[in-house]
Amino acid sequence: MKICTFYREVYHSLRLLGRSAGTDRQYRNALRHFERTVGREVDLDELTDKLLADCLGQLIAEGRSTSTANKVRRHIFAIWRFAVEQKMTVAPMPTLRKLPEPRRLPEAWTIEEMDRIFATVDRIRGYTGKTPSRLWWKGLLLTAYYTGLRISAIMALERKHLRGSVLHVPAELQKQNADQVFDLPDDCVKVVCEMFNFHESRWLFPWPYDRYRKDWPALVARLRKTLKAAELPAGRKDLFHKIRRTTASHLDRVGGNATAMLGHSSEAVTMGYLDQTITGTARFSKMLPRVGN
Repeated sequence: MKICTFYREVYHSLRLLGRSAGTDRQYRNALRHFERTVGREVDLDELTDKLLADCLGQLIAEGRSTSTANKVRRHIFAIWRFAVEQKMTVAPMPTLRKLPEPRRLPEAWTIEEMDRIFATVDRIRGYTGKTPSRLWWKGLLLTAYYTGLRISAIMALERKHLRGSVLHVPAELQKQNADQVFDLPDDCVKVVCEMFNFHESRWLFPWPYDRYRKDWPALVARLRKTLKAAELPAGRKDLFHKIRRTTASHLDRVGGNATAMLGHSSEAVTMGYLDQTITGTARFSKMLPRVGN
């Protein structure tokens, strides 16, 4: 049986039941990369560490990151191991080691930079749907900052989820599959409630362009435009997830529990979100007693 056929007919129904469409998409992307680099469909019995190693090597040669290569390895390994467990292949269990990944320091916005973003938002003209764009974007970015939620969760929120000042986020909208509540500050609630004067949509933030498209391309493009107008970086790592890192970093700096707020499984995961120039870790050397004077 071909590995793609096994994924569609067996693995997906038995191991991904109840998982999100995004998870399925990641597996399919890994399989596409695998068979593209091999140059043909791959049978389960053909699976070897060498075949997968060649795939990962090709991805690296094409300029893909080691993180992307490891993601392909992880998904192919999961399918491969399950096929062995189900006795659907004579291939041995995979043993190929994970590629070493450089650990980059996370970057977040400073408060001064966030103020520049909001100052730029205040100058936006026109409408987003029926809501003044200035108001719509201010409400969205304030909610993102004060909750640390992923943009996918924010855009899936409905009006009914805001009860007074308390925002109830259902588990079904969250990657961690857990409910959360946030008691929003008055400035955020005021802006979001003012938006209700302009629209009657069920969505908290009605977006008329790409609500049902992967990765919100039009929304991201508009954010990039705003960042550039604020004379701030607007690269791949400077978008909505940077606001999530900003929330985590500033909360950690004042002693808050960023792991709980972000819904992470451990503090180790949260460490990948904390900007050390904000949390104070980068200043440890200056805290030590002076020597050699």
